[in-house]
Amino acid sequence: MTEQTLSMPDFRLDHTMLRVKDLDRSLDFYTRILGMKIHRKTEYPEGRFTNTFVGYIGEDEGTNIELTYNWDQKKTTSRGTAGVIWRLKCRMCMRPVSI
Repeated sequence: MTEQTLSMPDFRLDHTMLRVKDLDRSLDFYTRILGMKIHRKTEYPEGRFTNTFVGYIGEDEGTNIELTYNWDQKKTTSRGTAGVIWRLKCRMCMRPVSI
């Protein structure tokens, strides 16, 4: 077997989005239990949702989690509507690309 040199790709996983039903309980879990930090929390009244970014390192340094709380959500999301989104960040262009 020949040895291959592995190089870092020109992109990295920027963040993944998870929908949450109870933002306070979710933030307690990610910060108190898992030890992550809240990097940014933004409310969007016109869309009636809140985005909160949490992680172990800064948003520009590595992969984080985006917790999305829909204010009017009454029931638990099912597997088909959970809305997990992966985002990649290209090192050369530094523009997020949704996949």
